Amino acid sequence: MFPEISTGDMVLMTPIYSQASAKRGDLVVIDDTLSQNKSFFKSVVNTLTGFFTFQLLRPFDLQSEDAYSIRRIVGLPGDTLYMENFVLHIKTKDSSHFLTEFELAQQNYDIEVKDLPEHWDSSLPFSGAYPETVLKEGEYFVLCDNRIITDDSRLWGAVEGDKKIYGKIILKYWPFKEFKSY
Repeated sequence: MFPEISTGDMVLMTPIYSQASAKRGDLVVIDDTLSQNKSFFKSVVNTLTGFFTFQLLRPFDLQSEDAYSIRRIVGLPGDTLYMENFVLHIKTKDSSHFLTEFELAQQNYDIEVKDLPEHWDSSLPFSGAYPETVLKEGEYFVLCDNRIITDDSRLWGAVEGDKKIYGKIILKYWPFKEFKSY
């Protein structure tokens, strides 16, 4: 999530997060382990052990560093969106025209974009463009702030909030000089 969050930064996340309160610009944790079907008992044990161990132990989840990723919500249910030059353009369900993600976001953030190689064909995938898409009810479009990294909705498609959004980042506490609440 560079430049907002770098490797080694420490953040606090709350799993008590309702998609009804999701806002454009929220930093969320995407959980690939939630695609496993778990019984109610296993879910309760996971939640409690995760809480008391600061999410270091969740016995019924796949234990992988790649199981979780932090992404920014940029598209909400009902939005029509497309990407051009790594910037998302969004038409909300009650609007008649497109605005950039920055005009609609409720908080300021920066994106990281590096130049593509000199003879790169812009028609290739992940070249800073994404076709027009309409998000269904319960779907969210999430992106990494470093737009060269494509491990986000450009690759996966829209994410189902109730199945893939595990929690919201509420605080960055390390390094202390970059302390920030979200």
